[in-house]
Amino acid sequence: MKQSLARRLLFPIALVTGLMVASSLLYDHARTIENPALHRGLAHLSAIVMFASIWLGAFIAHPIAFFRGARYGERMLAGTATAMIWSATVLTRFIGIYSPGEFVFLFFHHLVLGAPVVSLLCASISEIVCRAITRRRTDDPAFRVFAWQSTLTLAVSLTLVVTMLWKGGHTYYYWYMDLYTRLFL
Repeated sequence: MKQSLARRLLFPIALVTGLMVASSLLYDHARTIENPALHRGLAHLSAIVMFASIWLGAFIAHPIAFFRGARYGERMLAGTATAMIWSATVLTRFIGIYSPGEFVFLFFHHLVLGAPVVSLLCASISEIVCRAITRRRTDDPAFRVFAWQSTLTLAVSLTLVVTMLWKGGHTYYYWYMDLYTRLFL
């Protein structure tokens, strides 16, 4: 059953993004704690939650959106929004340092593009799992677990992740820097 836009899209995004913001604030606050054990414990815990919400938040947001009746595009947006928000905050630190063309090119840096691509991969895996659960619940053999959109998204995002991680990320980084040199130097 399709629910309102706020319940099927905005709530999952707000939930995971809220986790990211709260854990980031806790991480920043941890340095003010004088007790070393408490400082380290809070810093490590909040860093883990922050990492999980940015890179793996699609496993939380996407299923919520799926089972609340969101369309495919809405589900992918719900799964990747937190990573895109985080990448945008990273990019804002570079405004004014680079020319407009270089700034746009910075979007393709693997540290900026990596989180949304991994989130897209997680969202496509979650899509297939959610479709399998739905097929089992409805017992409808016509319901496709591997729909073409989710399969294509899985293939593209997996290819991008493997490309970005190939040889420890060095291959992608050298491609990126070679292209940067050709375009801007």
